[in-house]
Amino acid sequence: TIVNYLTEVITITQIWRGEKDVKVAKC
Repeated sequence: TIVNYLTEVITITQIWRGEKDVKVAKC
């Protein structure tokens, strides 16, 4: 779905910026 697509894009973007940002975003 579109929501899942956006979630994946955001996750990839966060990973691209740094794992620390990903952990904060998931929390």
